[in-house]
Amino acid sequence: MVAVAGIITLAMRWLLLRGLSPMSRQAVRQLFMERVIAATADSCQLIHDDGQTLTMQCGPSTCTIHFEALYRCCVEAPYRTLLFVREAVQALQAALQDTGRLPADWEDRVMPLLIAGELPVPSDLLQQPLTDTLRVGYVLDGEEAFRWIVQADLQDANTDAARVHALALRNIERSCSGLVIEAPPPQADGHDRLLRFDTRDGLDAARVLVPSFYRRFAPRFGDADLVVAIPTRDTLIAIPATDQAQASFLQWRADTERRHSPHPLAAQLLHISEDDIKEWTSETAEPAAEGVID
Repeated sequence: MVAVAGIITLAMRWLLLRGLSPMSRQAVRQLFMERVIAATADSCQLIHDDGQTLTMQCGPSTCTIHFEALYRCCVEAPYRTLLFVREAVQALQAALQDTGRLPADWEDRVMPLLIAGELPVPSDLLQQPLTDTLRVGYVLDGEEAFRWIVQADLQDANTDAARVHALALRNIERSCSGLVIEAPPPQADGHDRLLRFDTRDGLDAARVLVPSFYRRFAPRFGDADLVVAIPTRDTLIAIPATDQAQASFLQWRADTERRHSPHPLAAQLLHISEDDIKEWTSETAEPAAEGVID
């Protein structure tokens, strides 16, 4: 019986991953939506729904639910789908029914989140500019949801924007202990050609803000500056700034991926050095090292 159950579970996971099961991504989303509507229809307003992201507002509270984590749980254990959906709805309800005050453990949960113009956010969101097209906002990180931090939260928590920013950077740094990074085979000199972050926790793009980002990853490219693509919230691709040909291709790829994503972020690549983050252009590209053959 144990062997049969194992085979059934593996088969269901295989079907889920390929969208062939009745409990596909769309089916999980529909089940979740039905539970959310049933639980919140009388008190909350749906303000954004792009098919994979659901943003709801209840009084002063706004909460965005991202389905990737929920769906992954269902893929790993399809027989517990109803339980996972119920827990996700309960998490959403808890966030929306929040009194507006930050929880006691907010200092350990605050994270930075990159914002592009298309993303709906509260009008009084605590934020600061990063580039001409990107801003940094702050959220409380939950299992399947982020709760935006707004200006009123500063007074309630008896803190200021600088403190929130410092805590967010500390926490995003700590989150690097759980990174999932994919890399193709290295070059002949042992240096990486490309790194793709695949943690899928909603924070991969925001990890360009990790204080030690350059020190962590530049050595993998021979201590070159980095060119980074963050076309979506869950995408971060890093290459060496010396590889202009690959950077030009990455620029095209980032623009394409951004236009086809439910979580679009930045079409423009970023240039990350030890000192700053700025938008990358072909004019700022570093020359390739002598003797290096692509």
